[in-house]
Amino acid sequence: MNLVTRNLTRVLLTAGIIACSVCGAAAETAEPTAAVTSDKDAYIIIGIRPENAKVLIVRGTNEDGQFSVDGWAKPTFVDYPNDGYIVAKAKPGDYVGIDWVFWGHSKGSFWGTIFYNCKGSKTLVFTVPAGKVVYLTDVYFTPNGYGASVKFGASDIETVRAYLMTHYPSLADKVEQGQYETKPADGIQCPMSTR
Repeated sequence: MNLVTRNLTRVLLTAGIIACSVCGAAAETAEPTAAVTSDKDAYIIIGIRPENAKVLIVRGTNEDGQFSVDGWAKPTFVDYPNDGYIVAKAKPGDYVGIDWVFWGHSKGSFWGTIFYNCKGSKTLVFTVPAGKVVYLTDVYFTPNGYGASVKFGASDIETVRAYLMTHYPSLADKVEQGQYETKPADGIQCPMSTR
């Protein structure tokens, strides 16, 4: 698939995901009653700042040291954070990463700007561990021209545990620090022409 076709496919799929997710998450947002009962259960927690930054986490592959999105994969997670965190149910063994950020005019807004991973920009990637509840890190997004500046900084695990006690009590005593990497994205060529 050539670069133009690939970028157009990604834009059209993104539009569909946003349209489907206006009413709620199109993927696996964890339920408040979520629990780990087997190795088939896996939950990931990521701090997302600010609250009006909706993130898309999607399955991909590690190709030549870059995160390459599986364009046909169902999103692992797409939604705004709740009180600063996302808690997503994920498929154990999947290699996933943040593909884009939708900067809404306000939390829950349909109107805003999408910031894609530009080719070569670093993004958060990780392999979903089986039967675990893992906190990865906090991600701070700031709009910056054609993209968003990204900064990583971890919360104290006890802060995350307190958040889970309030929102997902069955996961709180199981949370542990997870591992992630930052990899260059095999993303779109930025800036994209609108002509």
